[in-house]
Parts: sequence; structure tokens; C-alpha cells
Amino acid sequence: DKSPFEEYNFSGREFAGLEGLRVFQQFMVSKWKPGESHSYSNVNYMILSYIIEKISRKSINNYLRENVFAPLGMPFANVNLKEDGTDAYCKGYLWKEDHFSALPHQPQFNAGNGSLNASAIDYAHSLQAFLNGWKTASGQFLSEQILIDSETPHTYLTAKAGFKDSYAYGNESMDINGQIFRGHLGAISSYLSAFLYSRKLGLGFAFSTNTHNE
Repeated sequence: DKSPFEEYNFSGREFAGLEGLRVFQQFMVSKWKPGESHSYSNVNYMILSYIIEKISRKSINNYLRENVFAPLGMPFANVNLKEDGTDAYCKGYLWKEDHFSALPHQPQFNAGNGSLNASAIDYAHSLQAFLNGWKTASGQFLSEQILIDSETPHTYLTAKAGFKDSYAYGNESMDINGQIFRGHLGAISSYLSAFLYSRKLGLGFAFSTNTHNE
């Protein structure tokens, strides 16, 4: 349980492995027994990324490139925490008074809970995979049952009461004009993105903007 602003790394240096997790150690306390309730927590995804790196012996960026982005046909996707010195990435802006002002990119401590850089092509290919039960041009990504599990609420009270249209494994539901879409929204600094799909309708959409104003 933390403030959204506490994930930004203003130190100017990188924090790797356990060092990056210890920044958030004070937030690693559960307020209830597992299965009793639910609260969105980015810290859990930071822990997960560390576990992936420890088991795979690869950086989270390289692991995701090889095991997620490449199979889903996302050639440009990465979770780089900072700019690479090229002009490949858009710049962020904030509307203030009567004009846009450029905002410098502010990295997070850990890429496990954000920092996805993706293009329209990346979005289009991954949406097609989700709509087709994770079948891709190169074969089956993961089993459709795992996809179903990712769409299904499991442990907390509404799930136990039989409600299906709520938060699942990082995959939330959203009512749009009476139709249920699943996916996720994301915001970091001046950037805002959405990735939503309905397998029932066979329809999905995604977008990213480089200004995030109220």
C-alpha cells in the first residue's frame, strides 16, 4: 500500500534486484489474511519481477522480450526504465495555463509494475492474440485456460460470491456502454495508455497519449 508518487526514482542511479525492492519494504505488510479482501498493489508486481529475474537469471526486460513480447508479435515493446538516447520514444507534455510544456521522463525504481514502451503495431498484434485465445501467427502463446484464469477473479469476497466482472490477475473489467471489456489502464508521468478487449464481441482497442491532464 503506497502512494503512486513513491515509485518514481529521483536519485539519478539505478536500483537492481533486492536493492530496488527494499525501497518499498515498509509497504510489504498485508492488512488482512489472504483471501479476505482485495486492494490494488503495485508492490506485488515489483516482487514478481524480482522472482522472475532470480529464477530465469535474466533481466526482466530480456525475459519479457523473449517470452512475452516476441511470441505475441510485439517487435518494439520493452520495459526500459530510461531513454536510450535515440528519438524512438515520444516526449511527454503537460498543459499549463495556455500552452504545453515538455516534461522530462522520470523513471521508476522497478519495471515490474509499469514502464511498458509499446507501439501501435505492438498493441495491434497483442490485441489480436487476446481476441483469438492467445493463438498467434507463430503458434499458441500460452494455453487458453491460463488466459481464462487471468480473466477470472479468484480469491476475494466478490469472487467467492460469484461475481465475474471484477479485478482478476492484473486483468480488470470495465463496463463500456453496457458491454464488459477486460484489460488494463496505465499512467506514468505525463503518459496514459489503455488496452481493452472483449472476446465475446471479438473487439479490442488500445491507445496511448503523451499528455496526462485532469
